[in-house]
Amino acid sequence: MLAKFPLTRAMPTARHRYLPCRFPSSSTVQPLVRQYSKPSWEKEGCDEEALEAPRSYIPLDEILEDYPLRLTGTPRRGPFDPIPSWWPWVERVFLGPARRNIARITTWGWMESRFPVAENQPKYFPDLFTQGAGFAFTSLLPRLSKWNGSSSSDNALSELLTPSMYQRFQKSHQKLDKEGVEIEFKLLDELRTTPGDVWLTFGSAEEVKSTLMFGKVVRRFNPLSFVRELRDSDNQRYLFREVVFEYAFKQSDTPEALRGPLSFGLKSSIIRKGQVVGVDVCFQTKFRVTVREKKYGDGEGTIISQQTVDHPVWVRFESPHFVDRMDGEWKVGDVDRLIQNERILEEEKCLGTEPEE
Repeated sequence: MLAKFPLTRAMPTARHRYLPCRFPSSSTVQPLVRQYSKPSWEKEGCDEEALEAPRSYIPLDEILEDYPLRLTGTPRRGPFDPIPSWWPWVERVFLGPARRNIARITTWGWMESRFPVAENQPKYFPDLFTQGAGFAFTSLLPRLSKWNGSSSSDNALSELLTPSMYQRFQKSHQKLDKEGVEIEFKLLDELRTTPGDVWLTFGSAEEVKSTLMFGKVVRRFNPLSFVRELRDSDNQRYLFREVVFEYAFKQSDTPEALRGPLSFGLKSSIIRKGQVVGVDVCFQTKFRVTVREKKYGDGEGTIISQQTVDHPVWVRFESPHFVDRMDGEWKVGDVDRLIQNERILEEEKCLGTEPEE
């Protein structure tokens, strides 16, 4: 969580109220090999070769293959990075980057106007927001460390993560606990924080729950403008995307919306219903990931594997739905582009533009 505040308040001082996660891209693996040497005494019937042979460590990528934080494998794709090869040349070189830059200028200005502070204080966005994001990141990793996936011992993670993100971490930690291992994170370097794109999803509180909603793409106007039919919708709800702006609507209310881009008047009427805000933040730091055997009682279990992560870490922070004044808490809605990558694959599969293997 970044903060709980009305619009006129800046950032609270308690650091534990700010919370995020991470993203990697290239890592240096430092495996620790567990040696099992032959004891001084010998038992009848023992296999001496098995006793003398060292047992290989368990690779971190096998243990954490589905972990929300990308500790192994190739980088996950973001909405703009890298630019897909199937985009037309003019979109890749000119129109796409230009649309993104204009959208960023617009949304950063929107954030500044919606979260004002006193004249003698730093701007809430990006200055104070960035500070809070940094506090959040450094607070989240210790809370994830040694968690067994139980709701009763989650160190208030349920208050820091959106329900979707919490369930993904919980599933991974329950899997680790079942395997008899635990994971631990330790920061090794100073944190450098850079804000990125701001996402605005407009619509009523009933229609808009997140900036990361899923649904089949049913109409595309250009690579950054399309309509998706939202999942789990009994009343045919749709989401029109235009770069970083999304507008939720019902087909019964706006039947013309599926025939072309939304009109200015229709967008304005949807905007008046409120919005959920998402902010992408990049963290550059170095931290160690340790996987060890779970030990009950005093002391630490045997280290199975270690990895030093030294690459960018991306986190999406999301606000609750609000209309005029935000009176709630920022939560971590995505880690390491996990959900964003899934949305991109869904978009491309629906359109028959899934990249070739």
